[in-house]
Amino acid sequence: MGSEVNYDELYMKLLDRAYTLITPRIQRRQEIPKLSIQVQPKKTIIQNFRDVAQRLNRDPTHIARFFLKELALPGNIEGNTFVLYARGAQGLLRLFTSDISSSTLSALCAIQ
Repeated sequence: MGSEVNYDELYMKLLDRAYTLITPRIQRRQEIPKLSIQVQPKKTIIQNFRDVAQRLNRDPTHIARFFLKELALPGNIEGNTFVLYARGAQGLLRLFTSDISSSTLSALCAIQ
C-alpha cells in the first residue's frame, strides 16, 4: 500500500517533459525562411527554392505554379533553384512573405 502513485502529478510531469521536447521544433517551423534571390539581366533566380519549400512542408511545383500565376511571368524549377524569366520580378518578396508564409503559418498554428 506504500507504493500509491499520484497519477495527476505523474501526468503533469510527463506533460511538461513533452512540451519541452516539442516547443523548440514548433518555434523553428514558425520562422519564415529567407529567400536567396539573385537578379541577373534577363532573369531572377531563387537559389534556395527547394529548401524553402521543404521547410514550409509544401510541394515546390505548387509554390512555383502559384508564383508564376500571381506574377504572370514565365519560369521553371532547375534543381534547387527557381528561375523567373524577368528582371527583378517585382513583388516576389512581398508575395512570398504575405501570401505563402501567412497561409503556411496559419495552417501550422491550427495544428497546435
